[in-house]
Amino acid sequence: MIALPFLEAMLPGRTIWTKTASAAMRSSLAAPPSRMMFVFLPNGVDPAAWPGSAVASLSNHAGKFSVMRNLCHRNAEALGDGPGDHARSAACFLTGAHPLKTSGGDISVGVSVDQVAAAQLAGTTRMDSLELGGEPGMSAGSCDSGYSCAYSGNISWRGAHSPNAKESASIKSPPHNLLEQLEWTVSNLAASLG
Repeated sequence: MIALPFLEAMLPGRTIWTKTASAAMRSSLAAPPSRMMFVFLPNGVDPAAWPGSAVASLSNHAGKFSVMRNLCHRNAEALGDGPGDHARSAACFLTGAHPLKTSGGDISVGVSVDQVAAAQLAGTTRMDSLELGGEPGMSAGSCDSGYSCAYSGNISWRGAHSPNAKESASIKSPPHNLLEQLEWTVSNLAASLG
């Protein structure tokens, strides 16, 4: 085995190797990828008690990220549909859209902002998008006053009719395993911020 120096043939596509290209390549290799994380804490969670060390691990990086709390969106309101606040709030959280009230297969809400960002940043990280959840995603049935379980169990949507699959804690596992995994993820994100 012999080590080769960086060769023009190793560049993506047919990039012409110039001093400008050389500088651009060095700066793009040195710049960390853009990352985005959304955390949905619905219905009675005490934010002061959760997730503990995950928030503490980001404290040294104040100013490098944004935290938005106490968000409210008109499309999460009934708008004449009657009860179903929990399903509507989850469905509207990242889509900004009012979900179609149905418990059938004709779900419709919109593409979520995390998937729009994943499409724009595609290829800059090992995975374009990673979804974690405390419970399995659901795609059928009536879970909230005539709203599909797909709305209650998913906040990430690839398309108007397609919730995005998520990794979730096993039914047999204690819920804290997922929280520990999230804290580990946030800690590693904090480390990558430098």
